[in-house]
Amino acid sequence: MNPAIFEEEVQRFIKKHEQDALPELILKGSPFKQVSIQEIAQQIAARKKAKVKLPTWYATPGIYFPPQLNLAQTSSEVTAAYKAQCVSGESLADLTGGFGVDSFYFSQYFKKVTHFETQEELAKIAQANFQKLRAPNISSLTTDSLTYLNQTQNTWDCLYLDPARRDRAGQKVFSLAQCTPNVLEHLDLLFSKTKCVLLKTSPLLDIKLGLKELKGVQHIHCVAVNNELKELLWVLKKEHIAKPTVPQVHCVNFFSTHTAFYKANLDEESSSKARLGPVLKYLYEPNVSLLKAGFFNNISQGLELQKLAQHTHLYTSQSLIDFPGRVFKVIQREAFNKKAFKKLNIKKANISARNFPLSVAQIRKKYGIKEGGEIYIFCITNHENQKVILVTQKV
Repeated sequence: MNPAIFEEEVQRFIKKHEQDALPELILKGSPFKQVSIQEIAQQIAARKKAKVKLPTWYATPGIYFPPQLNLAQTSSEVTAAYKAQCVSGESLADLTGGFGVDSFYFSQYFKKVTHFETQEELAKIAQANFQKLRAPNISSLTTDSLTYLNQTQNTWDCLYLDPARRDRAGQKVFSLAQCTPNVLEHLDLLFSKTKCVLLKTSPLLDIKLGLKELKGVQHIHCVAVNNELKELLWVLKKEHIAKPTVPQVHCVNFFSTHTAFYKANLDEESSSKARLGPVLKYLYEPNVSLLKAGFFNNISQGLELQKLAQHTHLYTSQSLIDFPGRVFKVIQREAFNKKAFKKLNIKKANISARNFPLSVAQIRKKYGIKEGGEIYIFCITNHENQKVILVTQKV
């Protein structure tokens, strides 16, 4: 970390040239002896990414940004703020602290937060930023967190881990055993220092597999932003190891205008029965977080919606309801064939294929429909095993 980055004239230069094309700026060189143009370029590139992902860091004067990889691996503010409310207590240790975004939000809810980071450079950056962000209740330790836990008598109300999901070759991995650290090998150690573990895993991790490999799972959170699944959060409680309970799954999806929530116990899905029926006035498409949780029957029974078919995960009702997903008004229903598309005479539309033999690309090519517009076409297989076209508009 170069402390000269914090100097006012350097900070002013970075902000002044934030919209410049970096290749051209680099060619001009640095106007400062103590800061290279490459260091300046790194700060500018990071600020551009942070403007949306980390608006608080972007808006706070004097923030020092890390290399691109570290910034890419950190949580977004919206997901960090959410996870900080998933657990409670007075003390928390962030065992995989990194750039410190999660630690900062935990500090808003816990009186004492310990931030662990093995990379000395990244640890210094995080410590400096905690001061700029006015988070005095975060203490930083530049050491391997698991080694420290093995040697200390300290305990915390909660331990948080976000294991690295890349192997030695830099390739992405998602299974618990492949991540670093391998949390499965250290669960006993973790529970010797806390009664609660909050674990962040890849959104690709299979929930059933996670339940099989972990222990003490009380809650699972499927967290999405703009309908893109970002995180799976697992709340593990020591008391639930000896007396396991059926975990509750929380599905949350953050949008710029609203936040969609849905929750249910895992056993409710197996005991729920979907009511199948024809498409009615309104069509409902579940958010990706609900699909990840596998609440296909529970949505139908819990929200009193008909499902279009057992393997067509779309729902319908005659009256409009508040639904955790996209809602459409059905304009027209047609059997799927060439004659129907000719009759519809639609040249531009958004197309989805659900439980259907043709892909979206094949449908577009076959019937010459361009992408976009305000019309949404769903090509589906209904409860009577018929191929159907649904022409809809978003509500």
